[in-house]
Amino acid sequence: MSPSEQEITERRSANYAPSIWTDAFIQSRTTEYLDEKYVEQAARLKERVRGLLVQKEGTLLSEQLELIDVLQRLGLSHHFDHEIQEILSAFNQKHHNNNDDDDDNNNNMNLYQASLLFRLLRQQGYPIPQGMFKMFLDDDGNFEKRHSEDVKGVLSLYEASYLGMEGEEILEKAKQFCIHHLNSMLQAGGGHEEDEMWEEEVRHALEMPLHWRMPRLEARHFIDVYQKRADIKTEEIVELAKLEYNMVQAVHLKELKELSKWHKDIQLAEAMGGFARSRLVAGLLWSVGVIPHPKYEYARNILTKISEFVTMVDDVYDVYATLREAETLTHAIQRWDVNAIEEEDLPSCVKVFLLALFNYVNQMVYDVLIQLGINVLPYLKQAWVGLAKAYLAEAKWYHGREKPSLKEYLDNGWVSISAPLVLTEAYVGMAVAAAAAGETTAENTKEKIAEDLQLLLEDQTIIRYCATIFRLSDDLGTSSDEMERGDVPKAVQCHMNDNPAGCSEEDARGFIRGLIQDNWRKMNTWVVMTYQPRRHFFPDFVTAVLNLARTSQLFYQYGDGVARQDDIVKQRMYSVFFHPI
Repeated sequence: MSPSEQEITERRSANYAPSIWTDAFIQSRTTEYLDEKYVEQAARLKERVRGLLVQKEGTLLSEQLELIDVLQRLGLSHHFDHEIQEILSAFNQKHHNNNDDDDDNNNNMNLYQASLLFRLLRQQGYPIPQGMFKMFLDDDGNFEKRHSEDVKGVLSLYEASYLGMEGEEILEKAKQFCIHHLNSMLQAGGGHEEDEMWEEEVRHALEMPLHWRMPRLEARHFIDVYQKRADIKTEEIVELAKLEYNMVQAVHLKELKELSKWHKDIQLAEAMGGFARSRLVAGLLWSVGVIPHPKYEYARNILTKISEFVTMVDDVYDVYATLREAETLTHAIQRWDVNAIEEEDLPSCVKVFLLALFNYVNQMVYDVLIQLGINVLPYLKQAWVGLAKAYLAEAKWYHGREKPSLKEYLDNGWVSISAPLVLTEAYVGMAVAAAAAGETTAENTKEKIAEDLQLLLEDQTIIRYCATIFRLSDDLGTSSDEMERGDVPKAVQCHMNDNPAGCSEEDARGFIRGLIQDNWRKMNTWVVMTYQPRRHFFPDFVTAVLNLARTSQLFYQYGDGVARQDDIVKQRMYSVFFHPI
């Protein structure tokens, strides 16, 4: 056997386990919540809850804001977007008129109310200033210790602090103040049932702040919490939240069945010979995390299928292809020519993959052309080529035994994590879904969509912030496994290599977690200071960008949530797709 032949036949293996979710299992699942009677029941409940929103006008500030917060956390707010927007716009206008960077006009608010108002307005993109918290500071500029006994207020301030922008020192002080005192509260303990309820919420928040959480899973968590909150609970809202969750779950189960049939029919996983991961159910969970609104079914379908292709091609570059094959594969993706696939010197399984990829994307391009009158192939092709080149760069590092600096690694890694491709595909899918629903606005005309797609290629500032969080979260969760089987250094190892004198892995992980916080601050700043004044991209897409960062942190919170299929991962899958409330 010649050296070149030996190189081709000697391949690594990541020993990925097959998916635990079989087509037979998925197709066997049933639900009654697609029945018309539930649609009618939900419509009646929505009108009653809408009435509650109207009734709260003119009531205590905290009651009105609490109701909005509850609806958002329960995943119900999209039914009341107009009413919520009007209420928050009025609050924002009031504070703007009162020049509330000074605390003189805030004296009637306690810590809980001020923090909740700040968070809700920042979430909506309003530039409410951090100065509204000055009234809670002592003469040295620190938060007064008397507030540390207010669990509800400190927890609210903690959640608000994660909406901070770059350079907002008061909010950074708030975060440290809250983390310290919330941990102290947990250590002190309580003893009463109410104390236990708050302890549960404090633990949940310290594990991951609300602003970083995947909305769909947070809704399921908060339904249980809300039912215990006698101080704010409304039976109509409890009933609607449970019904809505089950109805949306039924939609996702229908989506999953259709996707599983597609997956079975194309037989791509079998054609790849078993070396590549096939994680269809995880792919749909990603899609639900990024685009949770029920109306974007088409976008989730696209995103899930694209995730399957991305996972497989990642494994081709990472564990299967030789360097020469990786270069040839990159060249083939650049050519994007179905008829030329056989000309490429590639293993047959990779040729099958390319044929499936090109056929799927080209069919999607045709569908979009019919729906929107726009040829999106140049945008999608460029995104795929960018991903392939980033994968090739990592393959060259691996085969050359190179150790990139952290900067070099991240300059490539924010692309190789696939976020630019995923978000380009998401934008297209969301635009088609909105058009199909008849939602033609100034933000989704043919001309505006083409303009936004071009902007996605030219100015990827917000995409890069999101992608960096995705990349770093992935590395924190997977680097140990990947280094064990042999791979390029990840962010943790790159930082350790940059600082050879005395940087432990624990120190490096702390540094990486700090970078994640930095990029969240940058994203928050972009949303308030860049997006809101210009309004390029439609709002749901900007939310999807934030949600991709959130979902990535969820998936890699306890390790590799894509490759592994442990109890935590299974519980989340059952919660979203299979187990109604």
